[in-house]
Amino acid sequence: MIKTDLIVKTFNAGDYKKVIDLSGDYLNEYNFELSSKRAQPSLVSRVVVGSYVFLGELKKALSLYKKAKSSLVKDDLAIVLFYLAIGQTRAGEFDSAKELILECHLLYKEHPKNSFIQFGLYQALGFLSYFRSRFRKSLIYAEKATEAAHDTKDISLIILAEDLYANNQIISGQIYSGIGALKKCYAKSLKARNMNLAKSIRVSVISFESQYGLLAKPIGTLKSHLKKIHPQNAYSRNLIWLALLNEYLNQGRLKDFEDHYPSAQKEVFKVTQHRHQILLRFKWAHWEFLRFNYEAALLELAKIEEALSLKNDILLLSQIYGLRYKILKERNPERAEQILSQLKFWQKITGSNQSTSHLMRIKGTSTVSQSQDKIGNMINEYYQSGSPDAIHQLTRHHRWIHFHDCLDHTLIRAHQFKRVLIMGFAQNRALYLTNQNWTFIEKPTSLVQKLVGRLSIEPLSKEQLVGLIWGYTYDPLTHDPMLMTLIQRARKYLELMGLKITVSDGIYHLDQPLLLSELSAKWASKTKTSSLQSAFQADGKLTYRQFQILETISKSIEPITIGNLIKMKKMSRMTLFRDLRELHLQNKIIRLGQGRGVSYVISS
Repeated sequence: MIKTDLIVKTFNAGDYKKVIDLSGDYLNEYNFELSSKRAQPSLVSRVVVGSYVFLGELKKALSLYKKAKSSLVKDDLAIVLFYLAIGQTRAGEFDSAKELILECHLLYKEHPKNSFIQFGLYQALGFLSYFRSRFRKSLIYAEKATEAAHDTKDISLIILAEDLYANNQIISGQIYSGIGALKKCYAKSLKARNMNLAKSIRVSVISFESQYGLLAKPIGTLKSHLKKIHPQNAYSRNLIWLALLNEYLNQGRLKDFEDHYPSAQKEVFKVTQHRHQILLRFKWAHWEFLRFNYEAALLELAKIEEALSLKNDILLLSQIYGLRYKILKERNPERAEQILSQLKFWQKITGSNQSTSHLMRIKGTSTVSQSQDKIGNMINEYYQSGSPDAIHQLTRHHRWIHFHDCLDHTLIRAHQFKRVLIMGFAQNRALYLTNQNWTFIEKPTSLVQKLVGRLSIEPLSKEQLVGLIWGYTYDPLTHDPMLMTLIQRARKYLELMGLKITVSDGIYHLDQPLLLSELSAKWASKTKTSSLQSAFQADGKLTYRQFQILETISKSIEPITIGNLIKMKKMSRMTLFRDLRELHLQNKIIRLGQGRGVSYVISS
């Protein structure tokens, strides 16, 4: 004799394979064609169809439905149609989902006051609208489904309806109230001992909290939760995988993303969940974007859009177009403007806070220098505190992905390079970006920066280097020791980045491409001056006049000559010579050249 209560209890606990095992012999032996509509076999068929759907075995679920359809009582038939509709919706088969919803609608016409049928119809419509990014419609259907579910007195159906309503609240901008409602659903599920629902809702809560930066330790929490989710629960595991990869992107942990992507890809593509597969591919495109591989990102976005052409998922399309806009806004302004118009149109349709906030972010009209200053101030804020956890605080409080968006203004050519060095930060720091990660290193001295900057543009000979760096006509006896010393210092500095200066037939060049970039001149000057001022003012050995000389030299981009110093400081030549000699003896400045060609720079 089949134990219906045990099967239902097993289904509610989320052990779908066991449900199928327990009911397998019974369903195989049961003659659906000869039977009348009876509650026991109807309920068993309902939970088995649900189990197949949640395991991603949609074909088996549809096959059982066709066999058992004639024996299902109307309440169970409505719920079965709902299960199949959400299965087809998750698989991206929207037309098939509509056909099942139409069946439910015909059933509703026959029994308009049946609460189970009302729930099945409105919940399926709400789910389909949600996946098609029609969030205003979905919210209306979810509200009606909630009313019908309360009339059924079935706690599981009530929780399902409230879960959909809460999801729509979050996506429509009511983030905190929506997450709070989801947590109440989770508590109700635990109280009802419906562990299947409880686990699914808990996954939704963690996924949204991660998305909106509400998790204290997001990566640790997501990894821990991934271990707890049963391998059968593919949908929930996919959500956690997507959230985890998103966190790696947000924090700039591009190597970790690359390492974990194959495992995520294996799981997400194991079961047909079209939307999750598209989202995973989109994250790969975003990873390419963050590595400055813009051509690769655009190619992947084009492939994703082609796969989405018949799916009409506006929210996914708006994400694709938003990333495309970021890449093209300064490379192809005309096309970027067309994309922006399309995004505005989709914003009106969806009513999603995600598309709205994304649109507002990419619409920003701040100038390049303002964006650069914003980056400098943001990072400098933490480095001035002197905390060893500055990087950790930076990635925690300011999402790295937004930091990258601002930084991209200064690195329009960076997609041609695998390594980028950005100067202009406080405490003699430079930001070093690679195709795998980013870090802060010591800023090079002005002469090392000049040498590396020149070699990053083109290979050069000794004669060219001396002329470009110091402005002298090359003389081997005079300039070889000076140049060799500088090259030795540059080689030592480049070791930090895994780069080398090589020489072939008297021509010097970098072994790998490197892009040097500066934050805005305004910010760089302000940071450098304030840093030098505090250092010089703290030095009790300096006179006020010497401090002014140092300040003038520090503001000069090129080495400054004695003649220029006299013009700027309005002092006698002898007084200036005396102060410069004392500053040189104190290692505050470096003297370059000899005789009338002598010039000075700040000692780094």
